Amino acid sequence: TGTFGTIDWATGSKFLKTEINSTLVGTTQFMSVPYALYAEKTNLQASTGLSLNGNTLTNTGDLSNTNELQTLSLSGNTLSLSQNGGSVALPTSTSYTAGSGISISNNTITATDPSVTNELQTLSLAGNTLSLSQNGGSVTLPSGGSSQWTTTGTDIYYNQGRVLIGATTPLQNYPGDLLQLTSANYESRMIMRGANGGSNYNSISLWDNNLSGWDINHRSQSGIDHQFSIDYAATRGVNGGVYNQKIVKFTASGNTGFGYDWNETLPTSAKISVKGGDVFLSDVGKGVIMKSPNGSCFRLTVSDAGAAVFTAMTCPN
Repeated sequence: TGTFGTIDWATGSKFLKTEINSTLVGTTQFMSVPYALYAEKTNLQASTGLSLNGNTLTNTGDLSNTNELQTLSLSGNTLSLSQNGGSVALPTSTSYTAGSGISISNNTITATDPSVTNELQTLSLAGNTLSLSQNGGSVTLPSGGSSQWTTTGTDIYYNQGRVLIGATTPLQNYPGDLLQLTSANYESRMIMRGANGGSNYNSISLWDNNLSGWDINHRSQSGIDHQFSIDYAATRGVNGGVYNQKIVKFTASGNTGFGYDWNETLPTSAKISVKGGDVFLSDVGKGVIMKSPNGSCFRLTVSDAGAAVFTAMTCPN
């Protein structure tokens, strides 16, 4: 009934009623599909800056991407934006004082030294004087030249000359000296000596300021069996001195000698040997303990008449 095209789909609910020969068959409400017809009737309106042509919506306004950029200007104490941004009045009571390196002229603040390079310094060394180029002054480095020590990994070594501690010159220019330690007043000294030329001779010397004192030595030369000796000398010198080396020496084979010089060979048949003197036992009743072939022990002493006395005793543990 009526004209289908004039149906106003935008208002009210719509139903489909079906009759056959004026007899009602049924009524069904339109839910969604017929309303697609309304999309063709949508009443779109273009506002300011837009135009509508059929289904095409166009921006008719300002398409520039630069006219929103602002320019800031100052006139007196009025700070303004160029694009209708308005303006503000800056305070006029603030005063500025130029510090070091700054100058102020009216409203202009300027750095008096605008250079970005003249603060760069050049380091130079003349002799032992270390200097900076830009009025940086100079310092005097300790004299002595470059270090004589060499670093290898975590090790440091020096294999020429000798090391001195507590002295600026060697106490004694003896060949083979490696380390010399001296107290501040030269009252005590210690010298460690390595191989002397072609000799296998090592020692530690403990001397006083008169070069008198003791030497602890190890020698293995001229057929000597790695002897260890303790010697004393009244004075020392490379080419002379008053030596008394006949003190005590020990060999690697377990022999001990008293009164033997460093180059003398100890008797191999005796564990203890004495040369150039006597064995003195000062305590009465003490003597020499000896073991008999059957395992018994006797102490040899002397009577008041000078006779040898053998006294049985328990063997020492």
